[in-house]
Amino acid sequence: MNVYLDPKECEPLYQDKLQYYQSAGLRGILLMLKAEQKQGTRFYQLDTSLTLKDNLKEKTVIEFPTIYVVLKDHKDAFDILGPGESQ
Repeated sequence: MNVYLDPKECEPLYQDKLQYYQSAGLRGILLMLKAEQKQGTRFYQLDTSLTLKDNLKEKTVIEFPTIYVVLKDHKDAFDILGPGESQ
């Protein structure tokens, strides 16, 4: 993840596009996964301290899942499932 969030390690091609995420840092972003087979467009908030395998446990994943990188300030724009709604 640091290869994208650390301006020193990021390729110059991506620096302009990622500047907001880089300034927010890892603590300022959220990782979201679209919840398949749920009514409407809902998302799971992934835990950055867990592995991808642990984050996907007990979730329905169809083909190639997209993980959205979102600024914490934009969290309200997403319908996030609560902990008891994971299945």
